[in-house]
Amino acid sequence: VSHIAGPSGMAATRGIEASATTDGEGRFRLTGLGNGPFSVRASGSPGSDDATEWLARLDGVRPGAENLALELHPPLQVAGLVRDEAGTPLASVDVLASRVVPGSMGDMRLDWRGTTTDEEGRFTVEGVVTGNWALSVATLEYVTLEDVHLDVDGPVDDASLVAVRTGTIRGRVVGPDGSPLEGARVEQRADQPDWMAALSREVETARTRSNDDGTFLLLGVRPGKVVVAATSDELSPAQTDALDVDPGGTLEDVELRLMNGGAIEGIVFEDDGSPASGRVVQVQSPTLAVMRPVSTGDDGTFEIRGLPAGSYQLVAMDPATDMSGDMDAGGIASMLESIDMATADVVEGETVIVYIGAPPADPVEVSGRVEQGGEPFTGAMVVWMPASESLF
Repeated sequence: VSHIAGPSGMAATRGIEASATTDGEGRFRLTGLGNGPFSVRASGSPGSDDATEWLARLDGVRPGAENLALELHPPLQVAGLVRDEAGTPLASVDVLASRVVPGSMGDMRLDWRGTTTDEEGRFTVEGVVTGNWALSVATLEYVTLEDVHLDVDGPVDDASLVAVRTGTIRGRVVGPDGSPLEGARVEQRADQPDWMAALSREVETARTRSNDDGTFLLLGVRPGKVVVAATSDELSPAQTDALDVDPGGTLEDVELRLMNGGAIEGIVFEDDGSPASGRVVQVQSPTLAVMRPVSTGDDGTFEIRGLPAGSYQLVAMDPATDMSGDMDAGGIASMLESIDMATADVVEGETVIVYIGAPPADPVEVSGRVEQGGEPFTGAMVVWMPASESLF
């Protein structure tokens, strides 16, 4: 048994795997599990003369489930042919297969399998179980524009995939002052939010980094309407408008300018007003397609920089929060009680201060001025601590 990743099982940080052997009646018991949900898998050989492992699987199983019935079946195969748009078989291209499992926030891809086509463009994916499977080709030279979905309940020998040549994009990444920016991450953006693409892994995007002169070469670009984005740790991301990339085509002179952006600094409080350490703060803006997590330090503080100007929602959560329960009205209410939220309006070049949770009652605000030789001193660190304690 193994934990199903995704929003419904974020809190199952303990007991994510367990195993057992069936007794003479085929019964088993798994203990030491976390919150779940889980996938339960069974495998075994049907007889001493047959070394082939038969397989069975159940998804979405909650801890405490009783009398599960798993029926072993011989492993299945999915075979087929990969061709280009002209119908020519493609040799030595990688074929990916994954089982598609619906989730509360989108489809998840499990049981990934990979294989390579032979000289005649044919492929065989081994170890497939019954269910819905997605097939695709994603290499630097060829890609399928859409996944091929198959409802597998027996051997498949006629799967057909059509792959097209990928495109190439050349360009340059610059900073706020127009100077070349080295080491920026450049990628083709998926046509869905980053968190959903990561969950489903349906779209494999082309990625690279800018050179010391700011130039980049993006290979393996999926043809069609393409958005290219550049990001760095300290600057606000930039992206292009939709670009038209033809199969096998090349786009030149694409420039991406990163700006300073704004920053959010804050502190998360416990219910009693004490700093909340180790909280995960999700900084998100659906309109800007931004979702960036950060963790609070021992003093409950956090900071995140390089944010595009706009409105943001901040959600602070204890990583140990149980999100595996039923998401009915009561379950949602219980989950909301365990998180704290705030909003912030980020302005280019400025830092906004945010307090999340319940701050101490009657806080004392102190302001002042730091000087050196009678002149204002910029960048000094000001530390406040009880008079009974020493800094050294």
